[in-house]
Amino acid sequence: MKVVARLKQFIENQGVSYNSLDVKLGAGKGYIGKQIKNQGSIGSDVLEKLLSQYPELNPKWLLTGKGQMLTQNERTQEECQACVEKERKIIELEAQVRLLKELLQEGKNSASTTRRSA
Repeated sequence: MKVVARLKQFIENQGVSYNSLDVKLGAGKGYIGKQIKNQGSIGSDVLEKLLSQYPELNPKWLLTGKGQMLTQNERTQEECQACVEKERKIIELEAQVRLLKELLQEGKNSASTTRRSA
C-alpha cells in the first residue's frame, strides 16, 4: 500500500474533506484529492506540514504501514494500563487505611476503658 492510500485512510478517519486539508496544509486547490485519485506521491513539504498539523498521526505508519495509525492511541493504551494498576493500588491502600483507622479506634477505646478501671 502506498503512502497516498494510507493518507486517504487517515483523512477518512479524521472526517475531513480533501479541500479543507488542502487549505490547512497550504497545498494547491485539489492537490490532495488529485494525488489520492491518481495514486500519486505526496511531496515531502506537504508531508511535513501534515505531520505538524496532525501530531497524532504516526509518521512510521504513514510512510511504511507499520504500527498504529495514531500514536496517541498507542500511548493511551499504555496510559490506560498504568491507570488500572494505579486504581488497584489506591483501592488496596484505602483498605489498609480503613483497617488502620479501626485498629487505632480500638486502641483508643481500650485505653479509655483501662483508664476508667484504674
